[in-house]
Amino acid sequence: MKQEKICGIYKITNLVNNKIYIESSINIKKRWDHHLEDLNKNKHSNRYLQRSWNKYGKENFKFQIIEELEKDKVLIQHREQFWFDYHNKIKPCYNLRIIVKNNLGIKRSEESKKNMSETMKGKIKSKESIEKWKKSREGFKHSEETKEKLRQANLGKRHSKEAIEKCRQASKGRKHSKESIEKWRQARLGYKHSEEVKKKISGSKKGKPSIFLGKKHSEESKEKMSKALKGKKHTKETKEKISKAGKGRIVTEETRKKIGKSNLGKIRTEETREKIRQANLGKILSEETKKKMSKARKGVKMEMNSEKGK
Repeated sequence: MKQEKICGIYKITNLVNNKIYIESSINIKKRWDHHLEDLNKNKHSNRYLQRSWNKYGKENFKFQIIEELEKDKVLIQHREQFWFDYHNKIKPCYNLRIIVKNNLGIKRSEESKKNMSETMKGKIKSKESIEKWKKSREGFKHSEETKEKLRQANLGKRHSKEAIEKCRQASKGRKHSKESIEKWRQARLGYKHSEEVKKKISGSKKGKPSIFLGKKHSEESKEKMSKALKGKKHTKETKEKISKAGKGRIVTEETRKKIGKSNLGKIRTEETREKIRQANLGKILSEETKKKMSKARKGVKMEMNSEKGK
């Protein structure tokens, strides 16, 4: 079950000396998880809190929510300052800042971003952390505005060969659950590319060799594909779409020869023949189609005779 986000002010209390750390967050539970992870790994940004944690141990610290608030930068900052001043008068807090400056809405400089990126390189998150992150993202959806910003930010970007290889290696052996596959299928239902997008996709592929050029499926893969397709039937609507998409297409002589060669020596089962016969019952071929079929057969016979002559 997705956990509700709580925005507001919280405190971490040392139960031995009653010293307090005050802070605010728009997602307190998530922020506490980060504190806990950093303190346990001895890498917390607040050195005073980290030293006390190391000295007194986890069991001597208490985490509490002081006040829940609306997500308002000014209000949060104002209330955090109030609670800090209140506790700091009783006993100095662990906080490094006397004047509260929360990070909500702060834009980092390029240099800061680079430094943060360097410090994070090579760090591997534990399975527990990844699982927590997944749970926190359940049901989350980007707004249309955010989606557009992400789209604009990624326009023209291309992954390097190294990055593509890393992604490929990371995905090896992974299998999507039936639930994930169904969710993805439902999300794509009824989706259609705009004519503009279709033209872009078509243009990007023109003149480029197929990604499957020279590749062959293993016997194991063929068997899996065969089993997956067994018993599946196209709907009338789908058949109509396939028929329309194929109309007007011109197959080159080279392609025809390839198809002819790939079918040479193939023997259809009685079941397949019967299916073809049933599918063609009542169909009347036009004179033009008959001529094309006749020419095609003659070409195959000539090909077979030339092969035998060799």
